[in-house]
Amino acid sequence: MITYFPDALGADLLRLLGVLGFLLYVLLYTSLSLRWLHSDSILYFCGNICAASMVLMSLTLDFNLAAALIQMFWIAMGIPAILLRLGRMRSDRRADRLSAATRWAATGRHTPAE
Repeated sequence: MITYFPDALGADLLRLLGVLGFLLYVLLYTSLSLRWLHSDSILYFCGNICAASMVLMSLTLDFNLAAALIQMFWIAMGIPAILLRLGRMRSDRRADRLSAATRWAATGRHTPAE
């Protein structure tokens, strides 16, 4: 087996990275279950991408194809999910500005209403 980190310290760091990725998964799922975090939030998907990346990096030490495919799936689905939510936030802000401008114009005031 080819290892990129032949020394024990490198192997320990990779294992630690995998455990931290697991803990991040658990923290995200707990936060979701307790409604501290919404499944539609960008933070949730960023956390999943980070956790998957950490676990995937740890798999370079002891490779497992099924585990690697799962982590790649999380990353591949997380990126477009973040992009979609960023696009939605941008269009929502644009719609809010348009709505505020329309309300302001309808009042006939010279200063925006509060």
